[in-house]
Amino acid sequence: MTTNQEQQSSGFFKGKNRWRIAAIGILAAIILIVVAGFGFAYLQNPIKQYTGQPEPITIGTSPIEVSGLLFIAENQGFFEDNGLNATIKGYDAGALAMKDLEAGTIDIATSSELVFTRNVLNNKQMHGIASIGTSDFEYIIARKDSGIANVSDLKGKKIGVARGTSADFYLSRFLALNGINPQDVTIINLKPANMTEPLKNGEVDAVSTWDPYASAVVNYFGDAVLVWPSQEGQLMYWIANYKNDLLTDRPEIIVRFLRSLSQAEDFVVNHPDEAKKIVQNRLGSDDAYIDKIWPKTHLMLSLDQSLILAAEDETRWLIENNLTTSKEMPNYLEYFCTEDLLVVQPEAVKIIR
Repeated sequence: MTTNQEQQSSGFFKGKNRWRIAAIGILAAIILIVVAGFGFAYLQNPIKQYTGQPEPITIGTSPIEVSGLLFIAENQGFFEDNGLNATIKGYDAGALAMKDLEAGTIDIATSSELVFTRNVLNNKQMHGIASIGTSDFEYIIARKDSGIANVSDLKGKKIGVARGTSADFYLSRFLALNGINPQDVTIINLKPANMTEPLKNGEVDAVSTWDPYASAVVNYFGDAVLVWPSQEGQLMYWIANYKNDLLTDRPEIIVRFLRSLSQAEDFVVNHPDEAKKIVQNRLGSDDAYIDKIWPKTHLMLSLDQSLILAAEDETRWLIENNLTTSKEMPNYLEYFCTEDLLVVQPEAVKIIR
């Protein structure tokens, strides 16, 4: 025989169970709806299997670690899997690759966001596909026997840099942040891959450049030079760029290119040691160098707000230094191919519109 209290307790627990069953049912329904939604999206936009003749594409890039997704996609056959017969052409700097992109001799060119920004200002036909990596590998290297013991001693000195590159921007900002007016130094325009000789023969007292060129200078001079990181915590974005006619003439190329790099990014995550070795072998780097540069290199597809902010900051610098004829700030949201990256890897798009 049960008491009223027991009956009430029993009813309470039965009520709780009914609520639990109902909650589980609702949750299951939600999961089914979500799964069905993804299934519908997949049916609407399935990943195509390319069984025909691969389409040729020429990609211009620099032989640096931040180009790693390209090298991994090539090594692992991801370009072929997506119907692309990719040829990777090497350039000493992104600015040089962008010249060939403008001339129409290559289909895609990689560059720093500074070079991308400058080309948007000077040639409205240039667009960015996505950042394919970020890095922190730029340095200012000064000879001690030029009377340089501290950053302040750079004032009045001759500094070599490839004008219009990211090294040029980081040098200017580094000087300003350390209380030196950039007008108080003499800038000498040098080729990116030829920094050691001018520093050795006294043509310049210091150079601003990036790895592997920076490491080559330091390895030559050893303790005779001082080295300062010049990026001051600001990452350099490595942008894949195209001209409008690529999107007009071969619209599927960009999605297939991004899918190849997305697969390469997955490979980096799941096989980090093998990915590192592929890039090392592709560039011919020794173990000491790759161990130094690899932690400063992040291989990933992205389009985020900090890239837009960096482009705007660099636009102001280009205008102030008369490195562009344009005097207006572009709307950089109009110069990135967000729709294609949203198709391939939506979580990589973090731009506020």
